[in-house]
Amino acid sequence: MENEVKDTLGIGLIGAGWVASVRAECFQRLPGVELRGVADIDQDRLRHFANHYGVADCHLDWHELISRDDISVVNIAAPNYLHAEMTMASAQAGKHIICEKPLCLNLEEADLVIDTCHRQDIKLCYTERLCFAPKFVRAKELADAGGVGEIYSIRYSKKGGEPTAISAWNKEQAGGGALVDIGCHGIEFCRWVMEKQPVKSVYAQLNTHLPDNNSGLEDDAIVIMEFGHGRTALIESSFALRGPSQSRAEIFGTEGVIYADLLGGLQCFTEKGTGRGSEEWLFSSYKSIWEQGYPQEIAHFIECIRKDVEPRECGEDGRAVLEIMLAAYRSAATGQKVTLPFRPKEITRPVDLWCQT
Repeated sequence: MENEVKDTLGIGLIGAGWVASVRAECFQRLPGVELRGVADIDQDRLRHFANHYGVADCHLDWHELISRDDISVVNIAAPNYLHAEMTMASAQAGKHIICEKPLCLNLEEADLVIDTCHRQDIKLCYTERLCFAPKFVRAKELADAGGVGEIYSIRYSKKGGEPTAISAWNKEQAGGGALVDIGCHGIEFCRWVMEKQPVKSVYAQLNTHLPDNNSGLEDDAIVIMEFGHGRTALIESSFALRGPSQSRAEIFGTEGVIYADLLGGLQCFTEKGTGRGSEEWLFSSYKSIWEQGYPQEIAHFIECIRKDVEPRECGEDGRAVLEIMLAAYRSAATGQKVTLPFRPKEITRPVDLWCQT
């Protein structure tokens, strides 16, 4: 392509926490990119991160990082409430962006972020690893092949123990609890399997079950999304699981069913087959980071930046997920189904819609 970038791409990371460490592992294994700088306000954490991953340049001020000429791509792995400000500043500095979920915390911010990136001709990549996880990619391939008939329902469950990051329990910084932190994955997975068809309505229930949860944030969430023609998706998200973590998808069709367990295997049962010579598939586990789709996601984003094409998951997808989460918080507060489009006014963060009533 005319705009294809062939030189080594310099990467800058904002944040030195857990997800930044996962991204660093991916960047270090990807040809044609170099992790050249990292920024974090915690000097000790920053120094430890840089030493561990061999990053030469550290910054306590992220503005210094995005102003560097040798950095072309910025990966924003900071607390949620900073995503919008950092994304817009990075775009205005001419950097392509990989933004961790959520895209931001309200639709006004989302629209500003997307508009800024379009005006600056910047690639805005929204991270949703489930759309790149090998078992889930295979599950969608099987569904798309038609072997289980017409898809009429999807169920995704992501449950585990409480997060250890301090910001995850801070209402102002996180913007929401289990729904914002992990429910977003299920929402986008279901949209992706449903070919990103419009969501007509959302119904949700949110609860707090952990006895020491005084954060004002939900630790358990159930969301039902309604697509057209009676198709539905059920997303379960919880920090309150006492037992092994789970990340499971079930795709139901008129002629079969697909079960995909991110931490286990993948099975497909079909009445007529998919033309692949078998009626049941069982895949064993992959290495942790690989099986969760992190390296594939980063490789895809870098390829899109190089070739100047739109990423599979972009800012508009992040906005769609945010709108659904906002509707879910309103539904949980009122006990009523919320129809889309839904654009609440004067909301700083999603959880405010739940706490207002």
